[in-house]
Amino acid sequence: MCYLCTSSWLTLRPFLFRRLSLTTLLTTTTIFGKPFCTAILRLFSRLCTWAPDPLPQAVTYAEASMEPAEVTDALTALSHQVSNLARSVQDLQTEHRQLQIQIQAATLPPPYAPPSAPASVQPIPENAAPEPQTKLPDSFNGDRTQFEAFMLDCCILFSLKPRTYNNDFIKVRMVMSLLSGEPKKWAHTLLREQDPVLETWPSFAAALESMYQDPHKRESAQNVLRALKQGRRPVEEYVTQFRHYAHETAWNEAALLDQFRRGLADHLKDELARVGVPRSLDTLTDFCIQFDRRWRERRDERSPLVPRPIPEPSHTSFSSNVSIPRRREEPMQIGLVDRRLSPAERDRRKRLQLCLYCGEANHQVRLCPMKPSVMGGKTGFISTLSSPSRFTHTPHLLL
Repeated sequence: MCYLCTSSWLTLRPFLFRRLSLTTLLTTTTIFGKPFCTAILRLFSRLCTWAPDPLPQAVTYAEASMEPAEVTDALTALSHQVSNLARSVQDLQTEHRQLQIQIQAATLPPPYAPPSAPASVQPIPENAAPEPQTKLPDSFNGDRTQFEAFMLDCCILFSLKPRTYNNDFIKVRMVMSLLSGEPKKWAHTLLREQDPVLETWPSFAAALESMYQDPHKRESAQNVLRALKQGRRPVEEYVTQFRHYAHETAWNEAALLDQFRRGLADHLKDELARVGVPRSLDTLTDFCIQFDRRWRERRDERSPLVPRPIPEPSHTSFSSNVSIPRRREEPMQIGLVDRRLSPAERDRRKRLQLCLYCGEANHQVRLCPMKPSVMGGKTGFISTLSSPSRFTHTPHLLL
């Protein structure tokens, strides 16, 4: 026996003798019978008379000083450690066998394997709608100001045709085919070197952005926004261009509101000075769009006047012999002599039963008090006796 077992027996033998009593022997005899108890006593007597081999002095002294409870705990702990070690060895052997199987499967493929479709390609349903016909994005030549628009166009193309561009390989090669100039040389270098960037679309897009994204995009947008003016353009174009750059400036609402007002045309600034500036940019843009449309409609209604010959005076009208000078504050008289209306304006005045000369109601063109006449070499105005106040009427711009 080992030294540990020998020491344990020397320690436990007196303990067992003390625990063995007459009551225990009688109980065992009653349950199992006399022959069984006799055999047990004979075996126990042999154990009691057995003496182990002599141990070294150091070991005997150390082990003899251990308590029974300590020996029991030591044996229990040792048993658990041995069990855990056995399980660990068994798990390692199992993993080793699995790794060997995987290596053999990778290095020694079967002689024939039927071709399988790529995992990313899904079957197309029979009733699937055809993909829309879209125009390819314009090629990118390295202009940093056009980089974001180019990337957005590519993303829109991929989203509209998901079955065509269904994996990263096709997306990367498609974008590479749309490059020109220096970007094309850069992409071809990556392709020749088999760069890992080309393996996925996100990695290629990130590399393209790091190369051609404007590093001073915010400062450039701020400078463009400060110099942006509406001019004679419709305000819709100004709003679209302003919002495009405002997104990149990181300005707050108050700064954007002030800069938008500064770039407006004069007629919009005058109207805002009269009604007040709204507190939000959305409200301000909506107001400017509506007012600018009405203002341009009224301008177009006044502008399509072209020269026309002076008509002969009517015999039924009363003509004044006194030459009345033309007043400067009457815009309908300034520059309208020898001019005629456009077909659209003429139809509108006929439909509303307005005068074809001054645009007012309640009289016809032949009785228009604003219409000049030539009599005896003198210029006068045709008038009616019932409406002498027509001479001082001044039309206004209605919005």
